[in-house]
Amino acid sequence: MERDRWEYVRMDARVVALTDIDAPFIDRWRALANRPDTTPNPFVDVDFLRPAAAYLPEAKGMRLFVGEDHGDLVWLMPLVPTSRMGGVPVLPGLRNFFAHNWLGQPLIVAGQESAAASSLLRYLSDNRRVFWLRLMMLDADDRFAQSLIEGAGHPFVDVGARGLVVRRPEPTYLSGHNLNKKLRKQRRVFEESSGETLEVVDCSADPQAVDDFLAMEASGWKGRAGGAFAMRPGNAEFLKQMCGNFRESGRLQLYALRAGDQNLAMKLMLATNDTLFDFAIAFDERYASLSPGLQLLVEGFQLFHDQPQFQMMDSCSDPANAMANRLFPDRRSLVNV
Repeated sequence: MERDRWEYVRMDARVVALTDIDAPFIDRWRALANRPDTTPNPFVDVDFLRPAAAYLPEAKGMRLFVGEDHGDLVWLMPLVPTSRMGGVPVLPGLRNFFAHNWLGQPLIVAGQESAAASSLLRYLSDNRRVFWLRLMMLDADDRFAQSLIEGAGHPFVDVGARGLVVRRPEPTYLSGHNLNKKLRKQRRVFEESSGETLEVVDCSADPQAVDDFLAMEASGWKGRAGGAFAMRPGNAEFLKQMCGNFRESGRLQLYALRAGDQNLAMKLMLATNDTLFDFAIAFDERYASLSPGLQLLVEGFQLFHDQPQFQMMDSCSDPANAMANRLFPDRRSLVNV
């Protein structure tokens, strides 16, 4: 029989099927996510993972590996069963990554990182039906990833970094960028020729804005490439439900760059604790000469700075995204194990 539970002096590690969780468990999950000594990560939030498991085909069968101390959750990480790696059939394994999950770092209370890593490796070792584990986009500077690598002996590891913003006393995040001059010129030419003034509008409270985002994204290059939310099974439903959840808790930030009554670009951010995450952006290609997506991305630095409760803004870009890495002045180191 597969073992999925270990008792320590005061610690309990176990696997929970996402379909089996109840309201008290969700309350403990929220309490863990909201603790100031837990690494902020909206992608391991109940309001993100439940819609993901319900609608995203690649998140089907998701389970949660959790650690508990006197009834309180001290770590939680999603694990998805799979028998494919890189599109190739392999022996059954587990992974933490699925579409739109831009940070794989588990929710772990400070000081519990080594215990979480040891328990996860023991689960993998004791489980006779799981032969491998792949964890992507872990925080490379966190003790959990370091403990996992040390405990596994010689795991395959690759490392990258992506753009991040750390709060400064003044909004000097883009100082010295030649890009600023170019964007100001594009903006001036557009406003003079169209007679419309560009403005950034907060659409966070408007549920229709998510539909507008979906339509805008699908009409552009992401739609033609098949990567837009609306073009992939279950993805539009996931986005609507997830955004609705974050809206209800006041953690959704959705902005539009607008000229008159026309949206030229839209930017969707998720807030958790002291960090903003640039989850997705779309733009209307009919206004490509204005670079509307880039205009709104740059506006995002001021939006971040004007909200002093946030200390960081994560670009959520691919580590290979040269443009984002040039634009964002700081870095988050990531590791895939």
